[in-house]
Amino acid sequence: MNLEIDMGNTRFKWRLKENKEIINHGSVANKDIGNAADFDDVFASIEQYHPARIRVASVSSKNKDYFDCWCQQRWLLVPDYLKVSELELGVTNAYNDVEQMGVDRWLAIVAAYSWIGAQACLVVDCGSACTIDLVMADGTHLGGYIAPGAELMKNSLFRDTDRVKLSELSYDGNLHPGTTTQAAVSAALWLMQLGLVNAALQQLLDEGAVRPRVLFTGGAGEHLLGLFCVGFAEASKLKLISTVEFKPDLVLDGISLLLESG
Repeated sequence: MNLEIDMGNTRFKWRLKENKEIINHGSVANKDIGNAADFDDVFASIEQYHPARIRVASVSSKNKDYFDCWCQQRWLLVPDYLKVSELELGVTNAYNDVEQMGVDRWLAIVAAYSWIGAQACLVVDCGSACTIDLVMADGTHLGGYIAPGAELMKNSLFRDTDRVKLSELSYDGNLHPGTTTQAAVSAALWLMQLGLVNAALQQLLDEGAVRPRVLFTGGAGEHLLGLFCVGFAEASKLKLISTVEFKPDLVLDGISLLLESG
C-alpha cells in the first residue's frame, strides 16, 4: 500500500493505492495547513491504514517539514521525494540541467507519454503556472513553455493597477470583448492561455508530429480544454489532432508509474 503525494504550489493532493486500486484520495489548499497536527484532518479518512511507502512530488517547501514530521510520528516513515531524471520510461528530457525542471512537470510528461503509447503529445498543466511541454512520438522531449496561470495574472492586475479590480475570474466561456472589467479581464487572460497552447501545438506540428494528442491537467485544465476545443472547431483545425483529453491526476499517475517500474 502506497501513499502518493502531489505537493503543489497551491494545493496538497494525495491518494492511497493498493496495487493499482485507489483506496481513497483527497486535496487541501496549502494555506489551510498551519502545522503538523493539521495532517490529522487531511488524512482522517485513511487513519485505519498504514502505508508501506510514501512518495512525494514536491515543488513547494511550505508544508514539507510539517508533513515529514507528521509521517514519522504517525507511521514511522520517511517520505521519499522524487527527482527529475534525464530518461524515464522512454522519455528523454530536453533539459541540460534536469534539476532546473519541476518534478511535477516531469512526472506529468512521463505519465502522459506512457498512457498514450508511442505518439506525439502536448501536455498542458493549468495550475498556479501554465506549463506546456512538447513530446515527439519517439519520446523526445522538445522542451516547453512556462507562464503565469490565469489566476496569478489576475492577482497581478489586482495588485498593481488602481482601476482593474475584480475578486474572481469568469468561467462562463465567453471570450468576446468585455463590456465590464470582469468580462474584459477574464476573456483576455483565457485568450492569452489559449494563444500559448495554440502556438506550442503549431511548434510541435512544425517539428513533424503527426496527429498529436493534447492532454490537459491542473485546476483550470478542464475549463481551458473546453475553450480550446471550441476555438479549434471554429478554425477547422481539429483534424490536425488525434484527441484532446483532460487527465486530472497526471502527476500522481507519474508517481504510480515510477513505483511500478521499481
